[in-house]
Amino acid sequence: MSDFNLILDLFENNLEINNGIYIQTLKIGEKAPVVVHKKTAQLTYVLKGKGIAVIDGKAIKISRGQRIDIMMNKTHSFFATNEDLLLFHVHIPYYTVEEDRLVLQEDINLNRQIDMMENVIIWDDRYLFNNLDDDSLIKNKFEKINSVCSYHVVDKFESDLWLKKIKGPHQSYVISIGTRPQKFGNVDLSIMPKRIKNDNGQCVDVVLSIEDETALQNINDNVKKITILEDFVVEGKTLSKIISMIRKHTMVPIEIIVLGGLQQAINTLKSKYDYLKFTICGKVVSGIPIEDATVLFVSDLLRDNKKMLKNRQLMIRCFPDCYDTVLDIFHDIKGLNN
Repeated sequence: MSDFNLILDLFENNLEINNGIYIQTLKIGEKAPVVVHKKTAQLTYVLKGKGIAVIDGKAIKISRGQRIDIMMNKTHSFFATNEDLLLFHVHIPYYTVEEDRLVLQEDINLNRQIDMMENVIIWDDRYLFNNLDDDSLIKNKFEKINSVCSYHVVDKFESDLWLKKIKGPHQSYVISIGTRPQKFGNVDLSIMPKRIKNDNGQCVDVVLSIEDETALQNINDNVKKITILEDFVVEGKTLSKIISMIRKHTMVPIEIIVLGGLQQAINTLKSKYDYLKFTICGKVVSGIPIEDATVLFVSDLLRDNKKMLKNRQLMIRCFPDCYDTVLDIFHDIKGLNN
């Protein structure tokens, strides 16, 4: 019998267990206090419902059948989202809740209507622009971010591989998308798309300039191959629009060279355009694009406009319970870079 089934059996058949010590019911909209246990570790089993557990500032989606391990001195809180939650808590060694439960704040102050992203990765791409490997002040600040989400440094190996690939030489017509490929690649056409996004950060439309559309329409079968340079594939909508426009006029082979991407977006592109050749130089991330996974580039976050940081709803989804802290960290880094 699995540990979950054992706990479920105890709950359903042993009345002494169901005395309020181990069982917690959380209604949708109920307060989610931030607590810590100084003497005990805690195992929590989700018997019913769906919600969010925030452990040491990092949010994870929870649902029936899951077990959450919480070591002593780790802050934690729970709240229901789609359904009321029924939780079974086990403390090791045994103490009652009253004996070892310190409330740090009465509520987590998080918008319960926003679904948290499960896989947020900050890509430190500063190496591409400036060699800051020894910048200990900035590195220390990023370590704070690492405690609340994944933090992946685009290292020298990945950077050099991608730079080598995009610089060529290419025996083809080369198209770059966005700032990074434009800056480092040897390109024939540089496209700076305008992505129209909703409040959740999802791309609802991709707008190209008239000049870029005209240039894509003028590509014909005299070109033997097309190489498209991209940094990171998040939703793949820009690539999809460009490929579709190219295919209206020519069927020449297309290769896409990217630094990294979300696996689902890449799989969608490969399925839709099964003739594409993909070269991926760095990390591939799992998760549904924007719904529960995204990637944030440090260089984008540090730009003067800081559009991402100003999108409070998106950033709260990325950084649950620490949005203000993340803002402060990036403002500090911005000051260090000036």
